[in-house]
Amino acid sequence: MINESFTPIPNIFFDKILKELNKSELKLLLIILRQTHGWIDIKSNNRKERDRISQSQFMKKTGLSRRIISKSIESLLEKELITLTDIQGNSLNLPSKRQGHLAIYYSHLLNPTCALLDMNLCTFKHEHVQKGEHNKRNYNKRKLTKEREIEFKHIKEILDQKKLKWNIK
Repeated sequence: MINESFTPIPNIFFDKILKELNKSELKLLLIILRQTHGWIDIKSNNRKERDRISQSQFMKKTGLSRRIISKSIESLLEKELITLTDIQGNSLNLPSKRQGHLAIYYSHLLNPTCALLDMNLCTFKHEHVQKGEHNKRNYNKRKLTKEREIEFKHIKEILDQKKLKWNIK
C-alpha cells in the first residue's frame, strides 16, 4: 500500500543535485515533485508521473514572480532536471513550442538509477537567476560600497597626513 501522506524524493536529489540549485530552482523542483510523486493517480493507483501546473500555481506556492519562475524553469530544462509536455505528451521544452499552449504538464527527471549509470546529470554550472545591474538592492549596495570606499580613502589620507606631521612610521 502506498502511503499518501508523504512525497518520496529520490536520494540523488539530496546527494548530487541539491547543492547545484539556486533558491528559486529548488522551490520549483520541489513543487513539481510534490505535484507529481506527492499524488496518487486514481486510475492506476501509482504515483503521478506528470501534472499540469500553471504559472499562477507556481506563484502562489513559491512566492516567486512570473519572471523568476520563467527563468528558473528554463534553467531546470537546461540542466535536464524537468521536462514539459502538452496533453498528448509532446515535448514543449523549447519556448517556441510552449507559445499558445494553455495546458503545460511538468514532470521531473530525477531517476534514482542515473547516478549508477554515471550520466553527467549533475555537472551543470550553478547560475543565479537575478544577475547584476537590474537589481535595485544590488545597485544600492554598490552605491553604498563606493561611498564607503571614498570615506575610507579620505580617512586614510587624513591619518597619513597626521603620521607625517607627527613623524610616525
